[in-house]
Amino acid sequence: MIGSQLLFTKKWPPGAIQRCVHDPEVVLRVNYVLNEGTLLQVAGRYDALMLNPDKGKAIIIEFKGRKTWAPDEDFLQVALYAWLFRHKTGIFPNACVIYLEEDDPEIFYDAKILSDH
Repeated sequence: MIGSQLLFTKKWPPGAIQRCVHDPEVVLRVNYVLNEGTLLQVAGRYDALMLNPDKGKAIIIEFKGRKTWAPDEDFLQVALYAWLFRHKTGIFPNACVIYLEEDDPEIFYDAKILSDH
């Protein structure tokens, strides 16, 4: 069975989907102190978050509705969200950017790649 068929035909335990799909557009904030002592508040608002609490895995999803790609900027955006999420939860998530106006619409970033930047 493919994704959507499985989603709608499988009998899920009560609350299972609510545990995995979290509120969209949540602002994450982290206070960060630079070496010289300056305090910065870093914040970002992801579009979507899915979490597997049993395995300690997560994916942040960012949707782009524009026709022009900006993969470097989009990578930095989801890398920032991943960094913020790790500071809040201890989990370094994977990330996916989905371009709604493109024929080949998604770019997936593994947590390891994100954590190296």
